[in-house]
Amino acid sequence: MKKIFLCIALSIIAMVANSQNAQRGFSFQGIARDVNGKALGSSTVDVQLSITQSGKAAYTEQQTVTTDAFGVFALVVGSVNPTSFATIDFSKVSYKLKVEVKVGGTYSLLNETELLSVPYAKAADNATKASKSDTAAYAANAFFPAGMVIPFAGPNIPDGWILCDGSAISRTTYPALYKAIGTAWGTGDGASTFNLPDMRGMFLRGVANGSVNDPDALARMAANGGNSGDKVGSQQADELKSHAHIYSKWYYPSSNGPEQNQNGAVEDRSRSDDATSNAFGGKETRPKNVNVNYIIKY
Repeated sequence: MKKIFLCIALSIIAMVANSQNAQRGFSFQGIARDVNGKALGSSTVDVQLSITQSGKAAYTEQQTVTTDAFGVFALVVGSVNPTSFATIDFSKVSYKLKVEVKVGGTYSLLNETELLSVPYAKAADNATKASKSDTAAYAANAFFPAGMVIPFAGPNIPDGWILCDGSAISRTTYPALYKAIGTAWGTGDGASTFNLPDMRGMFLRGVANGSVNDPDALARMAANGGNSGDKVGSQQADELKSHAHIYSKWYYPSSNGPEQNQNGAVEDRSRSDDATSNAFGGKETRPKNVNVNYIIKY
């Protein structure tokens, strides 16, 4: 029996479906050659294919294929056991395709290559089966991790998000969010709840992380028992940077300026006192701004 090896011409072509039984899989195409590099035209080849993750097989199948006159063959990975193949969640982890060929009665490793296009195609295929709400939830979880805060321009908070209003919420009802932010924004009741960030009417500021951009970083205060100092969740009151205005007011005892004293000497009786200007401005110091709702992914 001739020893053979496969030259992989195109590992992943596309997601394909058998319209008769709705089998799902992905196409694999290769060229079978002997050890001298000669194409094995019109030959039978036994192939074992495995979907692996961290060295362990999540799915394995064996197929016997027949090459064409040029040694080319094609098969659909997942077609042997579509029910088992459908349980693989390509959106969660990265998988590899392991290809083995039978040589002398045993399967020998030919190649093990990471699957790059299949997870996206398979995830898209799963999404077409889901309802609109399921698809939206999938997209939200895939692209927006729990704890992510974004500005939202509408009054109605979308599914999967919650308003950053400082509320105390359940640690068990929102486990992913609790894992992400913990009690940085407030300890809740100290046992079963934790606080959301309260960003109502607030500007956001990055943690200084050792820079000089926040000179009062260590004096930042905690909200609802959460983090203080230069940590996520701490807050600061409004403040104006320390500064001075030079302003003096002169007084004269008469409109004629300096006068004579009782001894006839000229005496300057003018004086200078500190004075306060009239108040002006509004209720706070602020830049131009627009209102949004800050929402957080849970």
